[in-house]
Amino acid sequence: MKTYFVILLALGVSGCVSNPPNSQPSDNKTISLPNTGNAEKATSEIPFTPEPAFDEDLSEAMDEQTEQIEVALTESVDPDQDEMPVQLNKWLTAIEESGGKIHYEPLPEPMNLTNNFDINSLLNFSLQAFSVVRQYWYQEYQEERPKYQSAEKYDARLCYQRDDNLVSKIVFVERSKSTTDTKTCRP
Repeated sequence: MKTYFVILLALGVSGCVSNPPNSQPSDNKTISLPNTGNAEKATSEIPFTPEPAFDEDLSEAMDEQTEQIEVALTESVDPDQDEMPVQLNKWLTAIEESGGKIHYEPLPEPMNLTNNFDINSLLNFSLQAFSVVRQYWYQEYQEERPKYQSAEKYDARLCYQRDDNLVSKIVFVERSKSTTDTKTCRP
């Protein structure tokens, strides 16, 4: 009986290898560095997750002074309706509190003959409303403030679709390289 138990235990332990020998551990973030002579900027892409590992990955990318960090949301959100994830609200609060800027920027799309004045007016109002909503999360942010110190060197672009004005991506841009004239949102 003990022999069977030992054999079963050995088989069970041997089946618990976390990474097969020919595979590498998965990593949710990808970093694209520019080629020599290429005009592209260093970019890090980090998919948003509500896990603490997301904050660690974003902080690490900021500490490495990555020029642009793209955070793709799992679903589009309306910041005016308090749909922005709490974690991202804290990062945006840290940017604003340290003198950084937060701008809405449309994702590129085919030529559209929409009246841009109405859209820009609506987005200006939305950004003001978003600031009011974020104040609600300010207290929680203050308690965790040291975690967000890396954000003091960044601005943020809230990338939205023109058809529904929902934010689907946030691009953190190194402040020294950030201008509103340069479009950073890409599909």
